[in-house]
Amino acid sequence: MPTHYEESRIGDAIGALPPTTAAVESAFPERFLRDPDGTLIEIDDRWVNFDHAQVDDVKWGVNIWIPIGEPQAKAMADRVEFSLFDTWYVRDLILIRPAIPELNLLDGAPSDVTGGQPRHKIEFHTLYHRDAVGVLLAVAWRSPTLVDSGDPTAPDPIHFSSLATTDLRVFMDLAHLPGTRGASWARGARASLAVTNVFDRRQTVHDADDSTPTAFEPGFLDPLGRTLALTLRKLF
Repeated sequence: MPTHYEESRIGDAIGALPPTTAAVESAFPERFLRDPDGTLIEIDDRWVNFDHAQVDDVKWGVNIWIPIGEPQAKAMADRVEFSLFDTWYVRDLILIRPAIPELNLLDGAPSDVTGGQPRHKIEFHTLYHRDAVGVLLAVAWRSPTLVDSGDPTAPDPIHFSSLATTDLRVFMDLAHLPGTRGASWARGARASLAVTNVFDRRQTVHDADDSTPTAFEPGFLDPLGRTLALTLRKLF
């Protein structure tokens, strides 16, 4: 079972403008426009350069590949495949500018990821492929997080729940199906049906008063929820 510990250091890192705080505004004053009364009226949220970023994580996992039937000379072998990966983030820091405090994304600092950086993530994938049909199932889970909002001297923590989502995709190579095998139009054609967030899971958010801020209502965080997509692809 492979396990690795990775340390990543990036100088002059590129990332999304962090959520608005006094420190962020002082670091990028040209990105914030206020009226004469001091009311914030415009934010330029294009990506920015940070002084540096540091991410340390431990990841372990396993990938199992089991062939089905006799080996065949085709683009995608018949098989059953399983993979499971577990990641723990030990450190996730961003220094926006040397003059302001470092942001600890694992301890209340906001990030471009909704709810901040989870400390723990689990990802599971399984694939079944036989002849012209394949089924792919993906499950992802992330641990709960906390983000400090409001005045840095009196933060108002916002709690984001853990979230587990399931995605399912079924695909068919039309040139190899019994009903369309040999048809010229089916050569290089694939049909797929994808269901994203099969169980329509939504993250729950609440502040210190156990209320959900309007910006974090489920309809704003994930306006689509469960989605179905039917795709037909043809290679010429």
